[in-house]
Order: sequence, then C-alpha cells, then structure tokens
Amino acid sequence: MPAVLATFGVATALFFTGCGDDNGDDSLVAGMTLSGQVFVPSLTTVPGLSVSYAAFTGTHGIEDWPTGKAGAITSGRFDMAVGAPAFEHLFQITGIDWGFLFMFDDVITSPLTVWVTVLDLETTGGVWLRREEVSASGDPAGIISAEIDFVDYIFVDRPVTISGVGINETHDGLTLVSDNFSISLRRGWNAVRTRGQFNFNLAEETGVKRATISGGDPNLRWVLGDDTWGEIFGMEAASLDLRGRAGGTLRSPRTRR
Repeated sequence: MPAVLATFGVATALFFTGCGDDNGDDSLVAGMTLSGQVFVPSLTTVPGLSVSYAAFTGTHGIEDWPTGKAGAITSGRFDMAVGAPAFEHLFQITGIDWGFLFMFDDVITSPLTVWVTVLDLETTGGVWLRREEVSASGDPAGIISAEIDFVDYIFVDRPVTISGVGINETHDGLTLVSDNFSISLRRGWNAVRTRGQFNFNLAEETGVKRATISGGDPNLRWVLGDDTWGEIFGMEAASLDLRGRAGGTLRSPRTRR
C-alpha cells in the first residue's frame, strides 16, 4: 500500500520499482505518483501588485524530464506516475541549478559523491507545470514585496545529507540573506521545499532577498503557464540592474535548462 499525503486536493504517493543503474545496483528505488487540481496564475499591477489563481479546466498531455514518462491534465486535474531516471541523466550536485542554491555557501553532500537530478514537468505544447505559490504586494513604481514557496522533486542515487551555509552579503544595494540548512534524502525521489522573501525599494535602488531550504512536501498548488515570479523578478531587474554573487545575474528559480 503506498504512503499518501493528501491536502487541498493535492496528493503525492510513493511506490517502489525495480531499477538497475550503470553501477550494477538493482535495489528497489522509490518512485512516486503526483496528482491534484491545476491552477493558472494571474499577476495584477494596478492599482498595486497582487497574484490570484483560477482553477484550470482544460486538458493537456504532460511530459517529464529526466525519466521521459507521460502524464496528463484531464479536465483540470493532473495525474502522473514518475519512475527512476536513467543513469546518464544524473549529475553531480555541483552540476545542477536547483532553486536558490546559489544563495548558499559550502554546499556539500555526505557522502561526498552523490548523483542527482531534478524533475521538470511541461505540457506537450511546452508550457511549464510547477508546484509553487507566489504572493506579492506594493507599488510597481516604488516599494514591492513578494514571497515564493515552491517544491522541487529531487532524485538521488543513494541516501545522502545535503547541507549549506547561510550568507549575509550585499552587492550593489542588494542584500542576500539565507539560513544554514541540512536535509536528509533517501535513495529515490524526495520533495525539497524552498521559500524566498523579497523586498525592493525601486526608488532608492535597494533590496533584500531571503531564502530557506527544508525537506517536506507542503500543500502547494500545481500551477500551469505563466512564470509569475519571473514577471515580478523582471520588474526588480529592469529597475535596479542588480547583480548576484560573483557577478552572476540573480535568477528566477525556473531557469535550469
């Protein structure tokens, strides 16, 4: 009997499938089924910033990377079984752009060698399906605040603890703040939660970004279509032209490919 987490119409079930990799390991690997109502976000800028969600009622085929499995959104409901990825689709932890990982120092794994990948979902028409919720408020020409809460599904080829050291640094008026984290992942698929809080004063060209990472699969919506956080991020980037650590651009969490 699979273990099931069900809240607000969203369910995640774990199941186990036999899987051999290129290292000859034929032990059971955790797969998962994902399901829930799908929503479409809408960002309003007048008279102030706000984000709303409407239930999606249409139908789409769904493809995932890296396992290549097929799922579907049928009359607004998403259902999909995800298996284990092929070994050639796994990466060393330093070779993957996972959420806000760039906002942490000394990200290490124990054991040191671990192969990982992150699940990406999109419709057969190329529209992203994400597990996230965004809220925003303020004046697009003045002070704006936004929060993002999202889940990444991460596959690891062995039990591992991933940890990172928080930072508090300022680059050209933008302060980056994060907390130390340590999460233990089992072999197979795992849900990892990232939360970001952002406050910008566009008139004074200053801002603060905060990030936390933890384990767990909260009751977030399945969101189809527009990258709402990317739109808010675009307002800040266009107004402030702020740069991230080591000169890199501060990215939306959905720019892995």
